[in-house]
Amino acid sequence: MGTYSSLSLVRQGDGERAIGDAGLDRERLCGRAPQCVLAFDVVSFSQEQFRLVHLEVEVRDVNDHAPRFPRAQVPVEESEGAAVGTRIPLEVPVDEDVGANGLQSVRLAEPHSPFRVELQTRADGAPCADLVLLQELDRESQATYSLELVAQDGGRPPRSATAALSVRVLDAKDHSPAFPQGAVAEVELAEDAPVGSLLLDLDAADPDEGPNGDVLFSFGARTPPEGRRLFRLDPRSGRLTLAGPVDYERQDTYELDVRAQDRGPGPRAATCKVIVRIRDVNDNAPHIAITPLASAALGGADMTSSLSSQRT
Repeated sequence: MGTYSSLSLVRQGDGERAIGDAGLDRERLCGRAPQCVLAFDVVSFSQEQFRLVHLEVEVRDVNDHAPRFPRAQVPVEESEGAAVGTRIPLEVPVDEDVGANGLQSVRLAEPHSPFRVELQTRADGAPCADLVLLQELDRESQATYSLELVAQDGGRPPRSATAALSVRVLDAKDHSPAFPQGAVAEVELAEDAPVGSLLLDLDAADPDEGPNGDVLFSFGARTPPEGRRLFRLDPRSGRLTLAGPVDYERQDTYELDVRAQDRGPGPRAATCKVIVRIRDVNDNAPHIAITPLASAALGGADMTSSLSSQRT
């Protein structure tokens, strides 16, 4: 039975399938894959003949994990001059379960605060959470907020976790960096584009003088490691270039969070989401594989095989 012999057993006498002593841990076997299927072959012998039976066992998820926050204390800073609707990225709670048993909501325990939490799904399928400003802040009347984040899954009964959110209100300056492209910019890139190709020339102007108007660019905390490896962002000019080869067949969409921040005291920042869509090119030839269809019986019958052609 190969790799899964210790997980799923077939009794020799009656052929009944049973769970091995190791039990089944879906998260260990399949991670966060939407489906978890164990495939193995069983050979039965009868009167000097044998029969090969292929079995597939689907391991279904149960709600055996609760959401958990990466940190018990979540500090956030925001300027009192931030506009209503400003979004502050938050670290997303982790829930190892999938589907309805996975993370379903993140909210604030306080119903009447100047903020709310929105949980969304990124273009690459990963969840993301933002703290959204609902009303203007006034540092002189309240300089800090102590709130509680609540994460909950969709199990029955649901499981939940909490974290302490502290918001520090910063004194405002007159202007902030602003991206002329808006909050979202999309760019298309051919998968055979050479390293060094320019994807986008980002610009976040700040009309303030001196350090208050000197803008530096960086990738935000939600940019995945693969995006940081494949794309380069010049911190001074905001030029986004290709730093490594991409492969459409491996991944066709990347979502990058770009942050522009001035260098003045109490720095203000703006964020821009850059979605890079990889365009397929004809860089793969057909591949021919030979797949056995039946095994010869004992005594030596003819082997039957078929040819299947597929693109890789």
